[in-house]
Amino acid sequence: MVALITWSVKACFDAPVILIIMQQYLNWQVFIALGGILCLVIYLNAINIITSQEHPIEVTPIGRSIYREGIVDLPVSFNPLLDTNNPIDQDVVHFVFEGLLREDGFGNLEPVLAKDWHMSEDGTMYEFELHQNIHWSDGKPFTSDDVIFTLNLLKNPDFPSNPTFKQAWKNVGIKQIGHTIQFTLENHLPVFPYYTTFKILPKHILEDVPIEDFLTHDFNLSPIGTGPFKLVEATDKHILLNVNEYHLRTRPHMSEIEFNIYHDTNALIQAFVEEEIDAFGQYTPQVQHQVKSNSITQTSYLSHANLYNASLPRYSIIYFNLLSKDTLSFFQEADIRHALFMAIDRQAIIDELLTSQAYMANGPIPLWNWAYNHNQLYPTHDTEQAFKLLDQMGWVDTDGDSVRDKDGVPFTFTMLVVDDDEQIAIAKQISQYWHEIGIDSTVEPAYETLTSRLQNHDFEAALVEIKLLGDPNLYPFWHQSQIEEGQNFAGWDNSEASTILVEAQQAIEKSDRIMHYLEFQRIFATELPAIVLHYPVYNYLVHDKVKNVQLTPLNTPADRFRTFSEWYIKLEE
Repeated sequence: MVALITWSVKACFDAPVILIIMQQYLNWQVFIALGGILCLVIYLNAINIITSQEHPIEVTPIGRSIYREGIVDLPVSFNPLLDTNNPIDQDVVHFVFEGLLREDGFGNLEPVLAKDWHMSEDGTMYEFELHQNIHWSDGKPFTSDDVIFTLNLLKNPDFPSNPTFKQAWKNVGIKQIGHTIQFTLENHLPVFPYYTTFKILPKHILEDVPIEDFLTHDFNLSPIGTGPFKLVEATDKHILLNVNEYHLRTRPHMSEIEFNIYHDTNALIQAFVEEEIDAFGQYTPQVQHQVKSNSITQTSYLSHANLYNASLPRYSIIYFNLLSKDTLSFFQEADIRHALFMAIDRQAIIDELLTSQAYMANGPIPLWNWAYNHNQLYPTHDTEQAFKLLDQMGWVDTDGDSVRDKDGVPFTFTMLVVDDDEQIAIAKQISQYWHEIGIDSTVEPAYETLTSRLQNHDFEAALVEIKLLGDPNLYPFWHQSQIEEGQNFAGWDNSEASTILVEAQQAIEKSDRIMHYLEFQRIFATELPAIVLHYPVYNYLVHDKVKNVQLTPLNTPADRFRTFSEWYIKLEE
């Protein structure tokens, strides 16, 4: 009977299937039933195969395997812990190195070298289970030893890494348990998982390198990583990456990436026009002006280009010095700050001075973040209402000099701004808006002294850009305790808001954190200790033959490559 069933199956489309069934457990009727069912299954599969051959599954047409991008930066170091803040360094690091986790652009974290991670009930201990089948681009296995080695470098006071990041890891206990790394914190810190996005270095390459030699070590320009690509060559002409054959988790459509280096923006634009490159970033308003003023590029350039943009993790903000209660008494009333806000036409600034390359901001949490309050209303541009508020608060022009005053104090102050043409232009426009409602403000550019003056509250008003983390933790920016030593530059001393920020830090559940941040945003919108203006965007110009390009909100410009494995260059028709 076994032979009969075997023959019956082979007779059904000659499928090479052999059944081995122990006769003592099944009678012959069952054998026949199984044989019939199996024939039916194979028959249906055969129909599916025939149908698939007649109507094959559509395969993405993949053309040229190399992706070429133009840059005007020279590489400095591809060591991710040295934090050169050089765009091309960050681009290469993005492809070559990986961290335990990565951020998706919306404030959420995803595992990379970590297979999974868990937090204790009290939020003071984290365990990261590592993948066991990952290799460095030289073929050596990645292990927990590499994580411990990298962390020891970060915590070493003599290692030249980012001091803020070093401080974050200073009091973190680290324990290695096989393929698991355990971190113990002194107190619950919701933002801690974001600190595990740092890139891991190979212990077997660098363990014998003295700390003082890291800045000049050959590894900085010949890195070994676990990422999807590996560095092949880096010169003053180009940087070439090839797919890392040991990286098996994602297989990009394009197996090579070439960054061609140009001496200026004009050469970069010309390279794009002549199709030497497929894309370039930092397509700023100034570059757009160069393009539009060049008649050669009008047809060949723009007709074959797609412009992608994504928000950057920072906002432009105006701080008022709330600590100088005597000399800057006009900043102390929330209604006055509301009037200052309403006088500014933020959309006009975005459209005219930033060529529409920014998103209007509403509060200190980005609108794409999971903690953003979509129901919170902020003042809109309304010059007439700003006039009325100032009049109601007793700030009127009593001496006919076109400047409002109250009790002999004129409404006049200086606004500090970074010494940058674009930022100065924005500051002057805002000053003009305020002048139209009877407020006299002077723009004061500063560069080297800007940070120290903010920290020392040595300013009256200041227009600056603040960089954000993926986590919406606002404690460093607005808690009372951060006035003297943190980044509460405005000196906002609000006990209710500070209590909420502490509760948000202590909350274990994400839903509880959201509740606290929604309430904080309500208080912020009511008090307006500062005016958050807009979020800048990163512009990325790409030839239209490059398909499936998608950009999410960026932490750094290198994050434009988050979905690179899905990009492809279409075959010429």
